[in-house]
Amino acid sequence: MRAILCMLLALLCLATPGAALAFDVEEFDDGWGEWEFSPQKIGRSTTDGWAIVRNDGEQAARNATTGTKYTYYWKLSRDIDLTKAVDPSIDVRMYFRVFNYDYAAVQIGPKGASRLADFTTLQRWDAAMAGPEEHSYDVSAWAGQEVVVRVIMRKPYGVTESKIGLYVHRVGVAVDAPFVEAPVEPEVLNIGAFNVQIFGVTKMDKPDVVASLAAISTRYDLLLVQEIRDKSETAIYELLDQVNALVDDPYALLLSDRLGRTWSKEQYALLYRPSKLTWIDSYHYDDGDEPDADLFEREPYIARFAASDGTDFAVVSLHAAPDQAVDEIDFLADVIDDIAVRWEEPDVMVLGDLNAGCRYVTDSELPALLLAQDPAVDWWIDDLTDTTTTDTVCPYDRILTRGAVSDLVVEGSGSPYLFDQTLQLSPTDTRAVSDHYPVELLLELGGSDTAGR
Repeated sequence: MRAILCMLLALLCLATPGAALAFDVEEFDDGWGEWEFSPQKIGRSTTDGWAIVRNDGEQAARNATTGTKYTYYWKLSRDIDLTKAVDPSIDVRMYFRVFNYDYAAVQIGPKGASRLADFTTLQRWDAAMAGPEEHSYDVSAWAGQEVVVRVIMRKPYGVTESKIGLYVHRVGVAVDAPFVEAPVEPEVLNIGAFNVQIFGVTKMDKPDVVASLAAISTRYDLLLVQEIRDKSETAIYELLDQVNALVDDPYALLLSDRLGRTWSKEQYALLYRPSKLTWIDSYHYDDGDEPDADLFEREPYIARFAASDGTDFAVVSLHAAPDQAVDEIDFLADVIDDIAVRWEEPDVMVLGDLNAGCRYVTDSELPALLLAQDPAVDWWIDDLTDTTTTDTVCPYDRILTRGAVSDLVVEGSGSPYLFDQTLQLSPTDTRAVSDHYPVELLLELGGSDTAGR
Protein backbone atom coordinates (compact mmCIF):
# COMPACT_ATOMS: atom_id res chain seq x y z
CA MET A 1 0.00 0.00 0.00
CA ARG A 2 2.73 2.48 0.95
CA ALA A 3 4.71 1.57 -2.18
CA ILE A 4 1.66 2.40 -4.29
CA LEU A 5 1.30 5.75 -2.55
CA CYS A 6 4.95 6.60 -3.14
CA MET A 7 4.57 5.76 -6.84
CA LEU A 8 1.51 8.04 -7.05
CA LEU A 9 3.45 10.80 -5.34
CA ALA A 10 6.33 10.44 -7.78
CA LEU A 11 4.02 10.50 -10.78
CA LEU A 12 2.25 13.59 -9.49
CA CYS A 13 5.49 15.44 -8.94
CA LEU A 14 6.79 14.50 -12.40
CA ALA A 15 3.57 15.63 -14.06
CA THR A 16 3.54 19.01 -12.34
CA PRO A 17 7.01 20.59 -12.19
CA GLY A 18 7.33 23.05 -9.35
CA ALA A 19 4.09 21.95 -7.66
CA ALA A 20 4.34 21.02 -3.99
CA LEU A 21 1.85 18.15 -4.15
CA ALA A 22 1.84 15.41 -1.54
CA PHE A 23 -0.22 12.27 -1.08
CA ASP A 24 -1.70 12.74 2.36
CA VAL A 25 -2.98 9.55 4.00
CA GLU A 26 -5.20 9.63 7.09
CA GLU A 27 -4.95 6.37 8.98
CA PHE A 28 -7.23 5.87 11.96
CA ASP A 29 -4.60 4.49 14.30
CA ASP A 30 -3.67 7.63 16.25
CA GLY A 31 -7.10 9.23 16.44
CA TRP A 32 -9.33 11.19 14.11
CA GLY A 33 -6.72 13.62 12.84
CA GLU A 34 -8.27 16.10 10.40
CA TRP A 35 -11.43 14.07 9.90
CA GLU A 36 -14.78 15.08 11.42
CA PHE A 37 -17.21 12.34 12.28
CA SER A 38 -20.94 12.09 12.95
CA PRO A 39 -22.95 11.13 14.79
CA GLN A 40 -20.75 11.83 17.79
CA LYS A 41 -23.34 10.20 20.05
CA ILE A 42 -26.18 7.77 19.31
CA GLY A 43 -29.44 9.52 20.19
CA ARG A 44 -29.39 10.97 23.69
CA SER A 45 -27.29 8.12 25.06
CA THR A 46 -23.63 8.23 26.02
CA THR A 47 -22.76 5.74 23.27
CA ASP A 48 -20.07 7.12 20.97
CA GLY A 49 -21.12 7.20 17.31
CA TRP A 50 -17.67 6.03 16.20
CA ALA A 51 -14.73 4.24 17.80
CA ILE A 52 -11.23 3.29 16.70
CA VAL A 53 -10.65 -0.46 16.95
CA ARG A 54 -8.53 -3.16 15.40
CA ASN A 55 -9.74 -4.87 12.22
CA ASP A 56 -7.90 -7.17 9.86
CA GLY A 57 -4.64 -6.66 11.70
CA GLU A 58 -4.67 -2.85 11.82
CA GLN A 59 -6.55 0.05 13.35
CA ALA A 60 -9.80 1.27 11.77
CA ALA A 61 -12.70 3.61 12.53
CA ARG A 62 -15.97 1.75 12.94
CA ASN A 63 -19.58 2.79 13.54
CA ALA A 64 -21.53 2.12 16.72
CA THR A 65 -24.57 -0.15 16.70
CA THR A 66 -28.05 1.30 17.30
CA GLY A 67 -31.05 0.06 19.20
CA THR A 68 -33.07 3.01 17.93
CA LYS A 69 -35.43 2.95 14.96
CA TYR A 70 -34.44 6.36 13.62
CA THR A 71 -32.48 6.85 10.41
CA TYR A 72 -28.75 7.28 11.00
CA TYR A 73 -26.03 8.34 8.60
CA TRP A 74 -22.49 7.55 9.75
CA LYS A 75 -20.12 10.03 8.11
CA LEU A 76 -16.40 10.73 8.07
CA SER A 77 -15.91 14.16 6.47
CA ARG A 78 -12.92 16.33 5.64
CA ASP A 79 -12.56 19.66 3.84
CA ILE A 80 -9.80 19.59 1.23
CA ASP A 81 -8.25 22.49 -0.70
CA LEU A 82 -7.61 21.38 -4.30
CA THR A 83 -7.27 24.91 -5.67
CA LYS A 84 -3.65 24.27 -6.70
CA ALA A 85 -3.84 20.55 -7.27
CA VAL A 86 -3.27 18.87 -10.63
CA ASP A 87 -4.80 15.45 -11.33
CA PRO A 88 -5.63 14.73 -7.67
CA SER A 89 -6.83 11.29 -6.63
CA ILE A 90 -8.35 9.61 -3.58
CA ASP A 91 -7.33 6.28 -2.10
CA VAL A 92 -9.60 4.42 0.34
CA ARG A 93 -9.30 1.22 2.33
CA MET A 94 -12.57 0.16 3.96
CA TYR A 95 -14.72 -2.85 4.82
CA PHE A 96 -18.53 -2.72 4.39
CA ARG A 97 -20.36 -5.70 5.92
CA VAL A 98 -24.01 -4.66 5.17
CA PHE A 99 -26.18 -6.50 7.76
CA ASN A 100 -29.21 -4.14 8.14
CA TYR A 101 -27.41 -1.10 6.76
CA ASP A 102 -28.60 0.17 3.38
CA TYR A 103 -25.34 1.11 1.73
CA ALA A 104 -21.89 2.62 2.08
CA ALA A 105 -20.33 5.15 -0.29
CA VAL A 106 -17.36 7.40 -0.97
CA GLN A 107 -18.49 10.89 -2.04
CA ILE A 108 -17.09 14.26 -3.02
CA GLY A 109 -18.82 17.63 -3.17
CA PRO A 110 -18.24 21.38 -3.04
CA LYS A 111 -17.05 22.95 0.20
CA GLY A 112 -19.97 23.43 2.58
CA ALA A 113 -22.05 20.65 1.02
CA SER A 114 -24.34 18.80 3.41
CA ARG A 115 -27.30 17.47 1.41
CA LEU A 116 -27.05 14.25 -0.58
CA ALA A 117 -27.86 16.09 -3.80
CA ASP A 118 -24.73 18.23 -3.39
CA PHE A 119 -22.39 15.22 -3.56
CA THR A 120 -21.10 13.05 -6.37
CA THR A 121 -20.83 9.40 -5.39
CA LEU A 122 -17.48 8.00 -6.49
CA GLN A 123 -18.47 4.47 -5.53
CA ARG A 124 -21.36 2.88 -3.67
CA TRP A 125 -21.64 -0.57 -2.14
CA ASP A 126 -25.01 -2.26 -1.66
CA ALA A 127 -23.58 -5.73 -1.10
CA ALA A 128 -21.17 -6.98 1.52
CA MET A 129 -17.42 -6.96 0.92
CA ALA A 130 -15.60 -10.22 1.55
CA GLY A 131 -13.00 -8.25 3.50
CA PRO A 132 -11.28 -4.84 3.49
CA GLU A 133 -10.90 -3.44 -0.02
CA GLU A 134 -8.68 -0.70 -1.45
CA HIS A 135 -9.91 1.63 -4.19
CA SER A 136 -8.48 4.66 -5.97
CA TYR A 137 -10.57 7.40 -7.64
CA ASP A 138 -9.59 10.08 -10.11
CA VAL A 139 -10.92 13.43 -8.82
CA SER A 140 -9.10 15.65 -11.31
CA ALA A 141 -12.49 17.10 -12.29
CA TRP A 142 -12.46 18.86 -8.91
CA ALA A 143 -8.95 20.31 -9.30
CA GLY A 144 -8.94 24.04 -8.58
CA GLN A 145 -11.78 23.78 -6.05
CA GLU A 146 -12.28 23.46 -2.32
CA VAL A 147 -14.19 20.24 -1.69
CA VAL A 148 -15.58 17.92 0.96
CA VAL A 149 -14.64 14.25 0.84
CA ARG A 150 -16.63 11.84 2.93
CA VAL A 151 -17.28 8.18 3.63
CA ILE A 152 -20.94 7.55 4.49
CA MET A 153 -23.10 4.63 5.61
CA ARG A 154 -26.87 4.61 6.13
CA LYS A 155 -29.12 2.71 8.56
CA PRO A 156 -32.76 2.96 7.44
CA TYR A 157 -35.65 4.12 9.59
CA GLY A 158 -37.58 1.43 11.43
CA VAL A 159 -34.81 -1.13 11.98
CA THR A 160 -32.28 -1.65 14.74
CA GLU A 161 -28.86 -3.22 14.33
CA SER A 162 -26.53 -4.86 16.83
CA LYS A 163 -23.68 -5.60 14.37
CA ILE A 164 -20.93 -3.36 13.03
CA GLY A 165 -21.50 -2.37 9.42
CA LEU A 166 -18.44 -0.34 8.43
CA TYR A 167 -14.70 -0.21 9.11
CA VAL A 168 -12.65 2.59 7.53
CA HIS A 169 -8.90 1.97 7.67
CA ARG A 170 -7.58 4.98 5.82
CA VAL A 171 -8.35 7.62 3.21
CA GLY A 172 -5.72 9.39 1.11
CA VAL A 173 -5.94 12.54 -1.02
CA ALA A 174 -3.39 14.38 -3.18
CA VAL A 175 -3.26 17.86 -1.71
CA ASP A 176 -1.02 20.90 -1.70
CA ALA A 177 -2.79 23.16 0.79
CA PRO A 178 -3.64 22.89 4.49
CA PHE A 179 -6.86 21.18 5.41
CA VAL A 180 -9.63 23.24 6.96
CA GLU A 181 -12.26 22.19 9.46
CA ALA A 182 -15.18 20.18 8.16
CA PRO A 183 -18.60 21.85 8.20
CA VAL A 184 -20.65 21.44 11.35
CA GLU A 185 -23.10 18.56 11.12
CA PRO A 186 -26.78 19.49 10.88
CA GLU A 187 -28.56 19.73 14.22
CA VAL A 188 -31.63 17.58 14.86
CA LEU A 189 -34.55 18.89 16.93
CA ASN A 190 -37.10 16.52 18.45
CA ILE A 191 -40.45 18.29 18.75
CA GLY A 192 -43.45 16.82 20.56
CA ALA A 193 -46.99 17.51 21.74
CA PHE A 194 -48.48 15.77 24.80
CA ASN A 195 -51.99 15.94 26.26
CA VAL A 196 -51.18 14.97 29.85
CA GLN A 197 -54.86 14.54 30.85
CA ILE A 198 -55.96 16.81 33.69
CA PHE A 199 -52.47 17.85 34.70
CA GLY A 200 -52.26 19.61 38.04
CA VAL A 201 -51.29 19.28 41.69
CA THR A 202 -53.09 15.94 42.09
CA LYS A 203 -51.01 14.34 39.34
CA MET A 204 -47.85 15.94 40.72
CA ASP A 205 -48.56 14.26 44.08
CA LYS A 206 -47.95 10.86 42.43
CA PRO A 207 -44.17 10.25 42.43
CA ASP A 208 -44.22 7.42 39.88
CA VAL A 209 -46.31 9.49 37.46
CA VAL A 210 -44.03 12.50 37.90
CA ALA A 211 -40.95 10.35 37.25
CA SER A 212 -42.52 9.11 34.01
CA LEU A 213 -43.54 12.62 32.90
CA ALA A 214 -40.07 13.99 33.58
CA ALA A 215 -38.40 11.15 31.68
CA ILE A 216 -40.72 11.64 28.71
CA SER A 217 -40.10 15.40 28.66
CA THR A 218 -36.32 15.04 28.42
CA ARG A 219 -36.78 13.31 25.06
CA TYR A 220 -37.72 16.61 23.42
CA ASP A 221 -36.06 19.89 22.50
CA LEU A 222 -39.52 21.50 22.33
CA LEU A 223 -42.58 19.96 24.00
CA LEU A 224 -46.14 21.26 24.12
CA VAL A 225 -47.89 20.18 27.33
CA GLN A 226 -51.69 20.39 27.16
CA GLU A 227 -54.67 20.10 29.48
CA ILE A 228 -53.02 21.88 32.41
CA ARG A 229 -55.81 22.44 34.93
CA ASP A 230 -54.22 24.07 37.95
CA LYS A 231 -55.57 27.26 39.50
CA SER A 232 -52.40 27.64 41.54
CA GLU A 233 -50.23 27.53 38.38
CA THR A 234 -47.53 25.75 40.37
CA ALA A 235 -47.66 22.18 39.09
CA ILE A 236 -46.06 22.87 35.71
CA TYR A 237 -43.15 24.69 37.35
CA GLU A 238 -42.67 21.76 39.73
CA LEU A 239 -42.52 19.49 36.67
CA LEU A 240 -39.97 21.81 35.08
CA ASP A 241 -37.79 21.46 38.19
CA GLN A 242 -38.07 17.66 38.00
CA VAL A 243 -37.12 17.68 34.33
CA ASN A 244 -34.12 19.96 34.87
CA ALA A 245 -32.91 17.72 37.70
CA LEU A 246 -32.40 14.97 35.09
CA VAL A 247 -30.41 16.94 32.50
CA ASP A 248 -27.27 19.05 32.17
CA ASP A 249 -28.92 21.14 29.46
CA PRO A 250 -31.80 22.84 31.32
CA TYR A 251 -35.20 23.69 29.90
CA ALA A 252 -37.12 26.95 29.95
CA LEU A 253 -40.90 27.34 30.02
CA LEU A 254 -43.54 29.44 28.27
CA LEU A 255 -46.98 29.32 29.90
CA SER A 256 -50.22 30.59 28.35
CA ASP A 257 -53.08 32.30 30.12
CA ARG A 258 -55.78 30.12 31.64
CA LEU A 259 -58.20 29.59 28.76
CA GLY A 260 -61.78 28.40 28.38
CA ARG A 261 -65.38 29.58 28.15
CA THR A 262 -66.52 28.05 31.44
CA TRP A 263 -65.19 27.70 34.98
CA SER A 264 -62.98 24.84 33.73
CA LYS A 265 -59.82 26.50 32.42
CA GLU A 266 -56.74 25.02 30.77
CA GLN A 267 -53.27 26.26 29.95
CA TYR A 268 -50.67 25.40 27.34
CA ALA A 269 -47.00 25.10 28.31
CA LEU A 270 -44.02 24.97 25.95
CA LEU A 271 -40.91 23.38 27.45
CA TYR A 272 -37.84 24.07 25.34
CA ARG A 273 -34.05 23.98 25.45
CA PRO A 274 -32.61 27.52 25.19
CA SER A 275 -29.34 25.97 24.01
CA LYS A 276 -31.11 24.92 20.82
CA LEU A 277 -34.03 27.32 20.47
CA THR A 278 -34.30 31.02 21.20
CA TRP A 279 -37.75 32.36 22.06
CA ILE A 280 -38.53 35.45 19.98
CA ASP A 281 -42.15 36.33 20.80
CA SER A 282 -45.54 34.85 21.70
CA TYR A 283 -49.20 35.81 21.86
CA HIS A 284 -52.73 34.46 22.26
CA TYR A 285 -54.84 34.46 19.11
CA ASP A 286 -57.71 36.94 19.41
CA ASP A 287 -60.77 34.93 18.36
CA GLY A 288 -63.53 37.26 19.58
CA ASP A 289 -65.41 37.91 22.80
CA GLU A 290 -66.24 34.96 25.03
CA PRO A 291 -68.44 33.08 25.47
CA ASP A 292 -70.67 33.60 22.44
CA ALA A 293 -68.65 35.45 19.81
CA ASP A 294 -65.36 33.53 19.96
CA LEU A 295 -64.13 30.77 17.64
CA PHE A 296 -62.15 28.49 19.96
CA GLU A 297 -62.97 26.91 23.31
CA ARG A 298 -59.30 27.45 24.18
CA GLU A 299 -57.64 30.04 21.97
CA PRO A 300 -54.40 28.97 20.26
CA TYR A 301 -51.20 30.02 21.99
CA ILE A 302 -48.56 30.99 19.46
CA ALA A 303 -44.81 31.27 19.97
CA ARG A 304 -41.98 32.04 17.60
CA PHE A 305 -38.54 30.46 17.91
CA ALA A 306 -35.18 30.73 16.18
CA ALA A 307 -32.88 27.72 15.97
CA SER A 308 -29.10 27.81 16.26
CA ASP A 309 -28.64 27.85 12.48
CA GLY A 310 -30.90 30.89 12.06
CA THR A 311 -34.00 28.93 11.06
CA ASP A 312 -37.12 30.47 12.60
CA PHE A 313 -40.70 29.23 12.73
CA ALA A 314 -43.94 29.76 14.63
CA VAL A 315 -45.59 27.11 16.79
CA VAL A 316 -49.38 27.05 17.16
CA SER A 317 -50.64 25.20 20.26
CA LEU A 318 -54.23 23.98 20.24
CA HIS A 319 -56.33 21.60 22.31
CA ALA A 320 -59.50 21.53 20.21
CA ALA A 321 -62.92 21.17 21.84
CA PRO A 322 -64.07 17.68 20.83
CA ASP A 323 -67.58 18.60 19.70
CA GLN A 324 -66.31 21.63 17.76
CA ALA A 325 -63.17 20.00 16.38
CA VAL A 326 -64.17 20.34 12.72
CA ASP A 327 -64.81 24.07 13.04
CA GLU A 328 -61.77 24.75 15.22
CA ILE A 329 -59.39 22.95 12.86
CA ASP A 330 -60.84 24.96 9.99
CA PHE A 331 -60.31 28.19 11.95
CA LEU A 332 -56.59 27.33 12.14
CA ALA A 333 -56.28 28.59 8.57
CA ASP A 334 -57.16 32.06 9.93
CA VAL A 335 -54.57 31.66 12.67
CA ILE A 336 -51.85 30.87 10.13
CA ASP A 337 -52.88 33.93 8.10
CA ASP A 338 -52.71 36.05 11.26
CA ILE A 339 -49.15 34.88 11.93
CA ALA A 340 -48.15 35.85 8.39
CA VAL A 341 -49.56 39.35 8.90
CA ARG A 342 -48.30 39.92 12.45
CA TRP A 343 -44.80 38.49 12.12
CA GLU A 344 -44.35 38.07 8.36
CA GLU A 345 -43.63 34.45 9.26
CA PRO A 346 -44.53 31.88 6.56
CA ASP A 347 -43.12 28.85 8.39
CA VAL A 348 -45.61 27.44 10.86
CA MET A 349 -46.00 24.25 12.90
CA VAL A 350 -49.36 23.29 14.46
CA LEU A 351 -49.16 21.01 17.50
CA GLY A 352 -51.77 19.51 19.74
CA ASP A 353 -54.70 17.31 20.54
CA LEU A 354 -56.93 18.40 17.67
CA ASN A 355 -59.42 15.57 18.31
CA ALA A 356 -58.94 15.02 14.59
CA GLY A 357 -60.43 11.58 14.25
CA CYS A 358 -63.09 9.01 15.10
CA ARG A 359 -66.49 10.56 15.85
CA TYR A 360 -65.18 14.11 16.33
CA VAL A 361 -63.74 14.44 12.80
CA THR A 362 -65.01 11.64 10.62
CA ASP A 363 -63.35 10.15 7.55
CA SER A 364 -65.76 12.08 5.37
CA GLU A 365 -65.27 15.39 7.19
CA LEU A 366 -61.49 15.45 7.35
CA PRO A 367 -60.76 15.77 3.58
CA ALA A 368 -63.03 18.83 3.43
CA LEU A 369 -60.99 20.75 6.03
CA LEU A 370 -59.18 23.80 4.68
CA LEU A 371 -55.81 22.60 5.97
CA ALA A 372 -56.39 19.18 4.46
CA GLN A 373 -57.02 20.74 1.07
CA ASP A 374 -54.09 23.16 1.23
CA PRO A 375 -51.19 21.57 -0.74
CA ALA A 376 -48.70 23.68 1.24
CA VAL A 377 -49.73 22.00 4.53
CA ASP A 378 -48.25 18.64 5.54
CA TRP A 379 -49.91 16.33 8.08
CA TRP A 380 -47.23 14.20 9.75
CA ILE A 381 -49.48 11.92 11.85
CA ASP A 382 -51.66 9.95 9.45
CA ASP A 383 -55.35 9.14 9.79
CA LEU A 384 -54.74 5.49 10.73
CA THR A 385 -52.41 6.21 13.65
CA ASP A 386 -53.62 5.56 17.21
CA THR A 387 -52.41 8.32 19.55
CA THR A 388 -54.29 7.08 22.63
CA THR A 389 -53.26 4.74 25.47
CA THR A 390 -56.82 3.46 25.83
CA ASP A 391 -58.79 0.85 23.87
CA THR A 392 -59.82 3.44 21.29
CA VAL A 393 -57.94 3.63 18.00
CA CYS A 394 -58.05 7.31 17.10
CA PRO A 395 -55.60 9.81 15.56
CA TYR A 396 -56.62 12.65 17.87
CA ASP A 397 -53.15 14.20 18.24
CA ARG A 398 -51.56 15.77 15.18
CA ILE A 399 -48.57 17.75 13.93
CA LEU A 400 -48.95 19.94 10.83
CA THR A 401 -46.38 22.11 9.08
CA ARG A 402 -46.62 24.80 6.47
CA GLY A 403 -43.81 26.54 4.57
CA ALA A 404 -40.10 25.80 4.46
CA VAL A 405 -40.19 24.05 7.85
CA SER A 406 -41.80 21.09 6.04
CA ASP A 407 -38.56 20.55 4.13
CA LEU A 408 -36.68 20.13 7.41
CA VAL A 409 -38.81 17.24 8.66
CA VAL A 410 -36.97 13.92 8.78
CA GLU A 411 -38.95 11.55 6.63
CA GLY A 412 -40.81 8.90 8.64
CA SER A 413 -40.19 10.58 12.00
CA GLY A 414 -43.79 11.71 12.61
CA SER A 415 -45.26 9.19 15.06
CA PRO A 416 -46.62 8.68 18.57
CA TYR A 417 -44.02 7.98 21.24
CA LEU A 418 -44.99 4.74 22.99
CA PHE A 419 -43.55 5.68 26.36
CA ASP A 420 -45.09 2.68 28.09
CA GLN A 421 -42.81 0.37 26.12
CA THR A 422 -39.69 2.43 26.77
CA LEU A 423 -40.45 2.89 30.48
CA GLN A 424 -41.88 -0.65 30.82
CA LEU A 425 -45.16 0.52 32.34
CA SER A 426 -48.23 -1.61 32.93
CA PRO A 427 -51.50 -0.55 31.23
CA THR A 428 -52.72 0.82 34.57
CA ASP A 429 -49.55 2.83 35.17
CA THR A 430 -49.62 4.06 31.58
CA ARG A 431 -53.15 5.42 31.87
CA ALA A 432 -52.20 7.07 35.19
CA VAL A 433 -49.75 9.17 33.17
CA SER A 434 -52.23 10.01 30.40
CA ASP A 435 -54.84 8.66 28.05
CA HIS A 436 -52.73 10.06 25.18
CA TYR A 437 -49.29 9.29 23.81
CA PRO A 438 -47.08 12.23 22.85
CA VAL A 439 -46.78 12.76 19.10
CA GLU A 440 -43.43 13.85 17.71
CA LEU A 441 -41.30 14.57 14.68
CA LEU A 442 -37.69 15.44 13.96
CA LEU A 443 -36.39 18.56 12.25
CA GLU A 444 -32.91 18.46 10.75
CA LEU A 445 -31.48 21.95 10.50
CA GLY A 446 -28.94 23.24 8.04
CA GLY A 447 -29.71 20.68 5.33
CA SER A 448 -29.54 16.90 5.51
CA ASP A 449 -29.63 13.66 3.59
CA THR A 450 -32.62 12.48 5.61
CA ALA A 451 -34.83 15.53 5.36
CA GLY A 452 -37.63 15.68 2.85
CA ARG A 453 -41.27 15.09 2.33
